[in-house]
Amino acid sequence: SSSSSAAAAAAAGAGIASDLPNLPEPEDLVLVNSTTTSLHIKWKQCEGLEGAPYVMNCYWYVEFCKADDTEILGNSSFPLKVSEAPVTALQPSCEYKIRLRLEVRHLPSAGPTLSSSWTAGVFRTLDVAGIPPPPPRPVVHRVSSTLSEVTILAAPCKTGDECFCAESYLLQRIDGAVPEDDSREEEWKSVPEVTCSCTHPKVPEIVPSLEKKRVPLAPDKTYNFRVRASNRFGSSPWSEIASILPTPASPEVRVEQVKSLSATLVWSAPEDHGFPILHYHVFQCRSDDESDVKEAVVLPSSAGGGEGKDG
Repeated sequence: SSSSSAAAAAAAGAGIASDLPNLPEPEDLVLVNSTTTSLHIKWKQCEGLEGAPYVMNCYWYVEFCKADDTEILGNSSFPLKVSEAPVTALQPSCEYKIRLRLEVRHLPSAGPTLSSSWTAGVFRTLDVAGIPPPPPRPVVHRVSSTLSEVTILAAPCKTGDECFCAESYLLQRIDGAVPEDDSREEEWKSVPEVTCSCTHPKVPEIVPSLEKKRVPLAPDKTYNFRVRASNRFGSSPWSEIASILPTPASPEVRVEQVKSLSATLVWSAPEDHGFPILHYHVFQCRSDDESDVKEAVVLPSSAGGGEGKDG
């Protein structure tokens, strides 16, 4: 029956536990670094466990809660060789109790077969003094005619001993020309807001969760992007605007003057959507071997077209 099977499994687990020695209590749980939304902790590696029969199933187990509460807010397991870890997604200016112990788990999804005593520490996240500074202009790159990649940078957030950290970023875009007044302010469209943990950069630094964020585009339009940072005090001013120009249309190419060792390519200037074409890239390879590709850069001719020669 299921009850007898469960009893047998419990007895087997008890047998395993009875054959294992007591695990040593973790020592020297200390705070290495803190931000407004994270705590980086470190502890002393346990010695004398290298030859133990259960060492392959031994893990560090970390859990945390607010110092004035007992509700567990999060937990993680780490391999035995690890001796430090970040605790993230925390609130600014808040005390957290972090507990650490060793556990032996024969199945990752099962409870511990054996565990050490807890060691604990109370640590405080940094306080936020005010609204974050505006981020630098976002880095934008059109990867295709209908897709762009946008990377958001975090601005330095510390002034003296005070922190002005961002807790989230809002990215917006608008197509077409942006007037100097705010007559098109309501036309800006927001990309979903993203929360983050501040790392207190001393120079502008990429926000990991907002690196190369993909945004769909129309192929024949100019797009403008801006970003602002927010925390519990409010939102920063908008960053400077970054723009992506539309890609020119594909030129129609024809081959003329075919000779034994060369051919001439001729094309008319395609639609440039109001932005002058600076140069053309011509790629050439054998029809039966596409692995050896040669590239040439051709400047537009004065007549608005271009030609490239394959010698």
